[in-house]
Amino acid sequence: MTELSSTQIQEIRTQVLGAAAKVPGALIGLGILFVLLGMIGIAGQTLFSFVSINVLGIFLFAGGVLQAVHAMKSKGWKSVGVQMLLAILYIAAAIFTWSFPIPALEAITLWMAAIFFCNRCAAINYCISASSF
Repeated sequence: MTELSSTQIQEIRTQVLGAAAKVPGALIGLGILFVLLGMIGIAGQTLFSFVSINVLGIFLFAGGVLQAVHAMKSKGWKSVGVQMLLAILYIAAAIFTWSFPIPALEAITLWMAAIFFCNRCAAINYCISASSF
């Protein structure tokens, strides 16, 4: 095997990289920029997950408070009791969501997966029952 000279290596670099071979700092800067943008993308997804779970906690708390207010205006102990129980459950879910955001995200993910699975099972069942063999 023959060794390549430095001029041959430079010529091959110029052919492969084009104008970028003349400014090697640009490639290094571009690599650093891509690493930073990738880290921001990964952190952005995590941040969005935490923001959305906190917003869900706010909605749960507001729903619990409104349910409790509505229960106080209701008549009859059965209606008030059931509505107050639901209000307490809503507020407890909000506190759980704020206190433990990671398990809350896991629970929501599993709940959505179960809903999508049951939805597809129902669609497959409908397609099988509606088709004529």
